[in-house]
Amino acid sequence: MTIQKPPRASFLGLDFASAPADFTKKAIAKHGHVWEVVVGGIIGPRVFGIAGAEALKAFYNPENICRYPAANQHVLNYFWTSRGFPGLPPLDGPNHLVRKRNFLTLTTYESTEKLLQVTDEPMEEAIKAIGKDNQAFSFFDFSNRMVFGLFSKQWFGLGIDDWEGGARAEALTKAIQEIFAVVGDKDPEVEAKVEAKSLLTSYMEAVLAAVRARPADYQKSRLAAYLKTEETQMLNDDELIMDMFQVLASGTYGLVTHGTCSADALLEYPEVRAKVAAEVRDFHGPITIKNLLALKYTTAFVKEVLRWYPVVHSLVGYSLRDFTVEGMLVPANEKVMACLWGTLHDPTVFENPKRFDPERHMPPRNNGQQESWNDWSVVFGGGDGHNGHACAGKMVVLAHLVHMTTRLVQNWDFHKEDPDEKVVWPRCESHAENGLMLRRGAAPSSKPRRGMYF
Repeated sequence: MTIQKPPRASFLGLDFASAPADFTKKAIAKHGHVWEVVVGGIIGPRVFGIAGAEALKAFYNPENICRYPAANQHVLNYFWTSRGFPGLPPLDGPNHLVRKRNFLTLTTYESTEKLLQVTDEPMEEAIKAIGKDNQAFSFFDFSNRMVFGLFSKQWFGLGIDDWEGGARAEALTKAIQEIFAVVGDKDPEVEAKVEAKSLLTSYMEAVLAAVRARPADYQKSRLAAYLKTEETQMLNDDELIMDMFQVLASGTYGLVTHGTCSADALLEYPEVRAKVAAEVRDFHGPITIKNLLALKYTTAFVKEVLRWYPVVHSLVGYSLRDFTVEGMLVPANEKVMACLWGTLHDPTVFENPKRFDPERHMPPRNNGQQESWNDWSVVFGGGDGHNGHACAGKMVVLAHLVHMTTRLVQNWDFHKEDPDEKVVWPRCESHAENGLMLRRGAAPSSKPRRGMYF
């Protein structure tokens, strides 16, 4: 096979900087699945963009790519180190894998089911109560407050509603939204992020101190179990806080953001919502992972949401050696960008990718589910969860999203305050225009809603 150099994209990186998802679509349409982004001397070093099933398979091969240090090193430095955060642990290497496997021991089916069961009743009560005052509300803000409140209690023992008597719970909720919003070098809200970081760090320091001072009071928390492991006992407090931040990041991006995108999809596609409602109408438990994932259409709906609105729309890495993608050469020692959004909307991976279609994830079609690097779960990484690039908690997030969707649809009585509001994708951030403002009751107008096709 003749190995070719990839074509240079006819962009100077400006399209990529402003709208990476749109850039991905343009680049794939013009150059195929491998292209070279020429930004040298303008924004930074050149980047090799890759997309498609074979590309992601190559990207998730640790012999080809090291995820750290990588093209996003300047962002990591900007967001974490230069702002007073402890440095991020490497995304590759033996120490990271040991800690990752340690996390996996804490996200077992048993512990996940316990978390689902403990949070079930308060979650349903919160959904039933929201909007009862006939006021419009942001679904993003609501789900963030609900998830953060419930999960901080179960994971850390000292929840945000417990710390300082709950007086700073709302401030902590706003801080988690602020700090995990996308950061840029010219971010006008840097000071707000610094304040948010300071508040969250104070909370986590208080959590660590409480668990250590009164272990008997917090012995059932996941953090207490984590602190008992041999590997964790070798970490300093900065590293422990970084791990706690990663738990929050998983909750924020995995549950809150995709939960908001799920609500948006239920509003945009009433035909789909009707099928979910028919399936979950009589589901009342027991709440187990097996029973939740037995809701086949609802599970397929969540998978399609993860494909349609991938929060992680691209990944960056550093090539350790020459490798090829579909006959195109990606040289060693280069920055490499793997485009998840482009792959998940690629007609060579998914049939009719512009159609929101949960049934593509169900038998007999199972479109795009042959391998971990080209199915819905690619937003959580690829390969083995213990040793590869895959997220340690991807099945946990799937189960929680099915759970949240089930309870939401069982208590459905919502419409958009602004029928034309769109959740900005491929990511949903904590800005006001992406809040998904809802109100209880039927929509006041009979304006036709979007069908299953654009």
